[in-house]
Amino acid sequence: VSLASPDKVGILISDVAGHGVPSALITALLKSAINQSSIEIKENPAELLNFINEFIFDYIDNRFVTAVYGILDFKAKTLLFSNAGHPSPYILSEEKVYLEKQEGRSLPLGILNKSQLAKQSKEYKNTSVSLAYAKKILFYTDGLLEQCKEISDEKTVYFEDGLEDILENIKSKSNFFDLLLGEYDKFSADKEQMDDICLISVDL
Repeated sequence: VSLASPDKVGILISDVAGHGVPSALITALLKSAINQSSIEIKENPAELLNFINEFIFDYIDNRFVTAVYGILDFKAKTLLFSNAGHPSPYILSEEKVYLEKQEGRSLPLGILNKSQLAKQSKEYKNTSVSLAYAKKILFYTDGLLEQCKEISDEKTVYFEDGLEDILENIKSKSNFFDLLLGEYDKFSADKEQMDDICLISVDL
């Protein structure tokens, strides 16, 4: 997402529930909403999510969209973000790897309109995070987390279970993406991929 300041960049990652033509149409609506939003709205993550929610609400047809929109300020070394029911981004520093979560549980886009969100105190909100010691930030869709395999008749493990350790081991590698996807393929073996995956990684 283009912003006024050259020191800032907006990153939006989303996931439309379902597949096929209806989901593709919703994706097109999402892109249209972003293109039609003002610079002032794009500068405020929660406002952009509210704008998109209102834009698509009448056309969502019992589907929903999860999304995270964040503004990276490279000069101030901060992340301002808002979450609509989407997996939290991972922050990777020299010392640790951790999920950056918002307080409270947010709803995906398309579930409630703006007035309904307000009545239930579920409005989208902003969270500001210092990235002073961060080296990388990873945004992703839940397809990365939900790949699973059966260890026994009574136990199923998910790629999410070992993801933090994998990120810790590869966080400083120049071929970060290749290594992450390699671990995913190794975990999946010959099992069919359960869902689409989108990854966005930013070096800080």
